[in-house]
Amino acid sequence: TLVSVNEEWKRLENILPLIRKEFPNVVISLDTYRSEIIKRAYQVAGIDIVNDISGGAWDNTVFDTVAEL
Repeated sequence: TLVSVNEEWKRLENILPLIRKEFPNVVISLDTYRSEIIKRAYQVAGIDIVNDISGGAWDNTVFDTVAEL
């Protein structure tokens, strides 16, 4: 079941910074299809890898967002 942007971010916003703090050298891979989530996750935790579970089909700005970041 797909969740809303708000629900997806609610699930990530606290844990991502903690992971980065506790394991600063670990590679963080994020599974999402939303550019907005990618941007937020990069800002708060500096995610390293994005796995777009839709292959770019559900958000046509994902590739541009990843390229920009």
